[in-house]
Parts: sequence; C-alpha cells; structure tokens
Amino acid sequence: LCPPRPSLVRNMALTIQHIFEDYKEEKSFFAEGRTAVVSVGTSGTGKSSIIRLFCGNSVVVGHSTSSQTSESTLHAEQHTPGKFWLDSQGANDSNGTNDQRVLTDILRTLYEQQVDNIRIMWCVSGDMDRVKLEFQTQARFIQSLGPNAWRSCLIIKKRGKPQPRNMAGVLEAGRRYGSNIAADDEQRLLGYTGLEFKSDGQDDSTLELIMEVENAERRNERLRQYGYLKNADAKQAINAKLDALPSLRLQFSIKRCTKCGVSGDPRFIFANCHGVQMRHHPQAIQRYHPDSLAAVHIG
Repeated sequence: LCPPRPSLVRNMALTIQHIFEDYKEEKSFFAEGRTAVVSVGTSGTGKSSIIRLFCGNSVVVGHSTSSQTSESTLHAEQHTPGKFWLDSQGANDSNGTNDQRVLTDILRTLYEQQVDNIRIMWCVSGDMDRVKLEFQTQARFIQSLGPNAWRSCLIIKKRGKPQPRNMAGVLEAGRRYGSNIAADDEQRLLGYTGLEFKSDGQDDSTLELIMEVENAERRNERLRQYGYLKNADAKQAINAKLDALPSLRLQFSIKRCTKCGVSGDPRFIFANCHGVQMRHHPQAIQRYHPDSLAAVHIG
C-alpha cells in the first residue's frame, strides 16, 4: 500500500469524555469543626452585603445587576473560628457566565477548602410572582447539595417584611425541586431592608412615611414591623434563623478518570479528558502509484 496522498490528509480535534471509576467512598471525610453558610442568588439580591455584616469590609459589595464577585470566595466570620461564609458570583449575571458553572463552582470551592458542613442562604429580590428560570436554576442546585438540603435553607427576601409575602414564584420553584417551604414558614423565611446599607437608587415611600412619625418609640416599632433593620439587628435576626436550622453534611463522590487520571467530584470537573490533534483521512484510502508504471521481471 502506497503512502496516502498528502492532499487527502486533514487535521482533526479529538475530544474524549472522562470515564470515571470509584476513587474514594462517597462520604464526608474532612476534619470536624469547619462550617460554612453558602449564599445562593442572583447579583443584586444582597448576598455580599449580608456576608459583609459577619466577615468585615473586605467583602466587595455591588448595587447593580452586574456581579461584583468573579468566583466563589470563602470568607472567615469575625470572632468565630471555624465558621465561614461563601460568596459566589451571581447566577444570570450580565457578563454571560453560565449559570450551572457559577453554581457548581460553589461545590469546588467547598471541596478545595475542606468544608462539608453547611447551611444555605438563598437570597431573592424583585418580581417573584412568576417561576422564573433563575429561580429554577438556583432551586435545582440547592436540591443537588443533598436529600435534606431544604431543611438547612433560609430564604431571605431583599426589601421584605420579617415574614415576607408575594413569593409565589420562588416557593413554587423550590417545590418543583423538593422544597416544602410554604408561605407561612416562620423558620425558613426572612425579609428585611438594611437601614445602613448604601442606597441602591430605589425610592422608598414607605420608609419616608415612617421617618415622619415624631414619636421615637412608635417610629422604631414601625421600622421593625416593616423589616427596616440596622446592621446589628439584621445580623442578630439572620443568625437566629440560621442557628435554628439543622446543618447539612455534604456528600462528595470522589472518582478518578481511567484515561487521564484526573480525580474529583464529576459535578465540578469541566475540562474534557483529552483535546489533541490527530491526522485522519476524510475519504476512503485508495491504492495509487506516485510515479508512472514500469514493467519489471520478478523471476
């Protein structure tokens, strides 16, 4: 068989998916004592502002729909050794980041930092009458954390009353992915507006009316009634709700690829197994002589 014609040889990119085999038992295996509150939610729902209450001014806070957090970051809570808050890039951000990659980046960060004991803080805001895609994406991720994830989840509504209302879209999205949180759930729902946070540019006629009340005691009572809290009060309210919830022990399924050797939980391994170029024939191989035929004696 003569060599193939060079004009028929092409380069092609070959991508091979991982083939995983069990590497470690599917169980939590990190040291005790490291816990985290995992924040989930779209940019602008108050995740970073809340984390800043507990972890200090190093947390970057934004007030627009563009994410101020480029990747999941674990912040240590001040004066509480072993407790962390995980700030993530918001799903559905304006920079076009894939929702699923944003959310599964949370898992990778927890695994790398050896944290597998968590509670979940799902921050929501805006129009909640419809079951929007972003709510479904976030609810699906919360469900993926474990069979009892919703028992450990606190939903916080930005600009809401202490017992928030008008959350049908969020609650229905959760229900589709295993949640049993109802509108009257006093343990896993919280709404508030931070009085000391930098304004996000929205007018607040309710607050203006309350501040016109001359009697200080009545004014403060109205503020609490409508969920307007100073930083210390907001921190106390959030802590009380979270502490009342059971913690969730994450289950990491650690596997190894039989071809390239990469190991980890398949939920946060995005790279393809191989990406190399190979030479191939786009057409069937043909017999041919590169030179003219010549008569020869073989005997």
